[in-house]
Amino acid sequence: MIVREDYYSMIFSNADHANLFMDNRKSYWEGILIMKLTISPDMNETIKIVEIKKVFRYTARFLQIPIEDVLSRSRRRPLVDARRYAIMICCQSGMPHSLIGEQIGLDRTTIIHHDNAMRDLMEVDKEMRDKYYEIEDFVLTQIGGLHKQDGSGQKIA
Repeated sequence: MIVREDYYSMIFSNADHANLFMDNRKSYWEGILIMKLTISPDMNETIKIVEIKKVFRYTARFLQIPIEDVLSRSRRRPLVDARRYAIMICCQSGMPHSLIGEQIGLDRTTIIHHDNAMRDLMEVDKEMRDKYYEIEDFVLTQIGGLHKQDGSGQKIA
């Protein structure tokens, strides 16, 4: 039984009540902490969706093409190349093909085709390869900076 309770202190009538109160408070705060630290699969997918949208937006910005044109169904070469650059950056970042396609209105097999086509073009076209690496550096820097590949999580200055 709590005899007196105020903002700074609590006085209990006996040790059993104090222990019970402390155990209940401990369980409550542990539950809150676990809830805050747990990332649900939906949250993880939401993070990936945001990243995909950022990749396309920054690719369009780098190429100075309106994002609406990059996401359109147009088959004009500069727009198709812009889509391919963004798709390849997403694929290199480990984004699922189906999620990329879902975000830009294409089938996952079309995403795979664009990724493979871009890889083939980069093997034979040095200008395209150089441009891809410029775009990739720009996009990754805009999203959150370039990180060392040693797994340390440190940013490259």
